[in-house]
Amino acid sequence: MGSVLSGCDSEHLAQLQKKFQLVRDRVADVAKGYHAGCIVTGRGGTGKSWTATDELGRLGTPFVLHNSHLTPRALFDQLADHPTKVHLIEDAEEVTRNPIALGVLRSATWGSCENREGRVERLVTWRAHGATNEVVFEGGLVLISNRALGALPEVRALATRIPCIELTVFDDEIAALMRTVALKGYGDGNTRLNPKECAEVAEFVISASAHHRCPLDMRLLINAFADRRQAEDRDSGLSWQDLVSSTLRGGPSVLGAVEAVGLREQQKAPELEVARDVLGLNRADRLRVWQERTGKSEPTLYRRLAELGRLDSTGFHA
Repeated sequence: MGSVLSGCDSEHLAQLQKKFQLVRDRVADVAKGYHAGCIVTGRGGTGKSWTATDELGRLGTPFVLHNSHLTPRALFDQLADHPTKVHLIEDAEEVTRNPIALGVLRSATWGSCENREGRVERLVTWRAHGATNEVVFEGGLVLISNRALGALPEVRALATRIPCIELTVFDDEIAALMRTVALKGYGDGNTRLNPKECAEVAEFVISASAHHRCPLDMRLLINAFADRRQAEDRDSGLSWQDLVSSTLRGGPSVLGAVEAVGLREQQKAPELEVARDVLGLNRADRLRVWQERTGKSEPTLYRRLAELGRLDSTGFHA
């Protein structure tokens, strides 16, 4: 793959960016107070949460992230503790299935009376065991869900209060996004995968996903980058392709050879010795000697140097 996308990929990417822009606009609406909240639904691994958090970061908007178990009472307490902030609720299926939590969300996104300044107040109350707690919520809510909202009247009542987006993304669009991400390389410092290596991983993920009839998922691509780094560091007995295929299949999918742990360590030892020998050279000479003696790439050299630093405290940091 070259350094630019094909015309077809560019078209798919442009369509995807339009969809992401809608998500950004709705999140910005919430951040700037035009709407009390928004709901974004769609299949997992398509960039919904990343787009929302990136837009909040771009705007410099403080937000509270909720991405695990959230009971109705915990939801109320969080709104009371942070009544002016944006609350980003990832995997919101749990709260939208709970009628009590839905009541809290409905109150937090719509008001029924005006204050002295003429603004509508969103008063949220919690009554239990003879006690009443209340908060005037002035912040916003961004709900991210991998499933479409249900048909219950309580859920639909929430959707009438705030904008609801169903993000429909196609595999051709995600494939174009994967190829774009691959152009940037992956990893930290000199131990990263270069764009060519990332492009090879992206193409394999795209073709293997089609073979296994799995929808494309950006999380799978990032995990596949890590699989390649693990395999090339000789920290796995399987090829990175087999690791990726096994993830897609949900079980063993081994077509290549299997290397025993002891053999992997024996194969890595000479490379570590070469890395130790070239440590004191300048970058150009270091790479020349490394490739003459091992035939391996520069990223592999720096992975070995980083590992060498961990093994014998040479002080090298990639």
